[in-house]
Amino acid sequence: MLPPDLSRLLDLNWYLFPVSRVTKKTPFRGAKDNASSDRRQIEEWYREFPGCNWRVHPGKSRVFCLDIDRAGNLHECDGFATMRDLVSKHGPLPRGPRLKTGGSGGVVAFFRHDGQELRGGAGALGPGIDVSTVRGAACPTVPPSVHQVSGGRYLWYPGCAPWEISLPPIPAWVCEKLKPLPEPELDPVEITDEYAARLLGYYADDIRNAPSGASNRTLYACAFKAGRLVSAGKISYSDAVQALRIAAQARVKPEKRGSIMPTIKSGLDAGVRVT
Repeated sequence: MLPPDLSRLLDLNWYLFPVSRVTKKTPFRGAKDNASSDRRQIEEWYREFPGCNWRVHPGKSRVFCLDIDRAGNLHECDGFATMRDLVSKHGPLPRGPRLKTGGSGGVVAFFRHDGQELRGGAGALGPGIDVSTVRGAACPTVPPSVHQVSGGRYLWYPGCAPWEISLPPIPAWVCEKLKPLPEPELDPVEITDEYAARLLGYYADDIRNAPSGASNRTLYACAFKAGRLVSAGKISYSDAVQALRIAAQARVKPEKRGSIMPTIKSGLDAGVRVT
């Protein structure tokens, strides 16, 4: 029999998949892409992988999450300070499901995703705040999971489980801040240095959020576009390599990381050569 927390999420048609409690890796290839809301499938995984952690696929579940880190041994950035600054300018977040994380004791706030195209990833709203969007690159861990380092349990705050309180809409100011920028029609020479640096960050987000089976193609395409900015003198070659490499390492498994640098170099060099 499934734990009540998992069973209730399935009643809400949330899509779940198992994750190792020790390594954060999924116990089989394609687990995230095959996240399911089918009770029989989840029960089968629960029996097959006893003691595993569980994550929610935000895209399939149509939820949007803000993972607010608490500064300490596990996180350098203080997401709480960042969020305090944001709400002081834009107003408080609406009441909704809230989860206490098992690691830093941070908070995950859940919202209803109504199909908006939004940027996501680590730091998308500022230092210490990770954003999980419909593409599902970052998937929140949910109870009854246990943090793989601290051993702390993930817990819903009292009265704030998603079966106790409805998902609120994403605040308008959050949507505005995370609205994707259109691909510039300008020649790279006409782009400001500040905008070029922001574009490099967006390319890194695209790499981290690349759909299954398209990670290498996305990496090359983003490296090519970054190469055009390098050619125009807007960003340095080394900064481009570093940003793209870190993003790609977050996307692929360790055993496949040997293919990252050749793809980055190939794409960058091709972009640099374009006149």
